[in-house]
Amino acid sequence: MTNSSTGTARAVADLTEGEILASVEIAAPPQRVFQALASKEIVQWWVNPGVFDTREWTGDVRKGGRWRVTGVVSGQPYALEGEFLEVDPPRNLVHTWQRVGAPGAPTIVTYLLQQQAGGTRLTVRHSGFVPPETCASTGSGWETSLARLAEVVTDGGAPERSVGPAATSQSRAVAYFTALARQDRAAIRKLLADTGDFIGPLSSFTDADAFMKAADIFTQLVKKVEIKQVLREGDEVCVFWDYTTIVPSIPVIPIAAWLKLDTDKIKYFHLHFNPAPFVAAVERGDVAKALAQAQA
Repeated sequence: MTNSSTGTARAVADLTEGEILASVEIAAPPQRVFQALASKEIVQWWVNPGVFDTREWTGDVRKGGRWRVTGVVSGQPYALEGEFLEVDPPRNLVHTWQRVGAPGAPTIVTYLLQQQAGGTRLTVRHSGFVPPETCASTGSGWETSLARLAEVVTDGGAPERSVGPAATSQSRAVAYFTALARQDRAAIRKLLADTGDFIGPLSSFTDADAFMKAADIFTQLVKKVEIKQVLREGDEVCVFWDYTTIVPSIPVIPIAAWLKLDTDKIKYFHLHFNPAPFVAAVERGDVAKALAQAQA
């Protein structure tokens, strides 16, 4: 289970059940909050700095109506869509959620609005992730987005206001592994400080470019990056993830990564894993063969 919070916004990802439970307290009445959940105002608050933003929203807010959003995630365009299952303003809103063109069943998002002294308590349940552990990275998106939603409905959403360094540390850490899965070297480099401590089981570097050069073989071999758990305390983040390569003889490698951020850049990056299967595959020539086949 992953746990994160920003101000009054909080998100918990249950990696066993495949769902996210998030909440935020907002100094605005339920009617105002509901309006921001079901209108073009979504483009102002559905954001995760350094990871994604939302550019356009359209929707027919009624039971059976459809919605669609488009935006940019890690420099690439994306589109989400779904169907409204329940529309009960200003108390309840339920809709499906799916990336356009993605296989499988959509996930379900449920908003519950409860009036309280001084405003509204908003609870969000995002369920139905398959496999369940894939909800890990989405949890940080809900955290930063709900923090931003509270700003939008209470003060007009001044764009220069920050959602806080703690939220940024987790989202930046997850962004690194998202970029690795896409083999996006440019995106990875932008996340790293020019100098720092970059430590692996075989070698260490203080220069980001030297680290990138040495680690490029691991980027070339990526088949799948699967985040299992994310733990965070302030600007320090620990990510437990499975690394699957294109080399058949290398089993899935479980890795723990410890990251520290400074001014939104990864300044300390320490990877813990057993390199023996990788080294053995290199010595047998399996790695060179797999790279040659990938480039053919």
